[in-house]
Amino acid sequence: MSAEKLLKEKNFKVLKKGLQAPFSLLIDGKKHLVISHFDFLVEKEGKKFIVYVHEGTLSADPTDPLLRRKLLEIKNTFKDEGLLLLDRSDDSIQEINFDFSPPLWGGADRFFHTIVILFIIGVILGIIWLMIYLKLF
Repeated sequence: MSAEKLLKEKNFKVLKKGLQAPFSLLIDGKKHLVISHFDFLVEKEGKKFIVYVHEGTLSADPTDPLLRRKLLEIKNTFKDEGLLLLDRSDDSIQEINFDFSPPLWGGADRFFHTIVILFIIGVILGIIWLMIYLKLF
């Protein structure tokens, strides 16, 4: 079954196929025209998606650096549409999103949060000790 038929079978309306989107890549301030290719623009339940079809016998792994970069290029080119990965090895369709928010406990923030938590624990223990010392507890 073709990718287009599979999308239609999954209730996607195919709006366009085999399209290209040009954009500029700046290298040392000099513009270079590059073209991002994508397979389909589809719509389902009022939402539009760009579909990247991964051909081959091996399963598509969106965390693989090469595939992830391609998906990121497509997502940056078409910011307003969702992104779907159609894996032809098993005919699965995955919705792909990128979240660039920093982890809650990562980096320098982790050290700061740890210091704040230790300070709060110290204050609470100090209040308890003071209440015991003054026989209020």
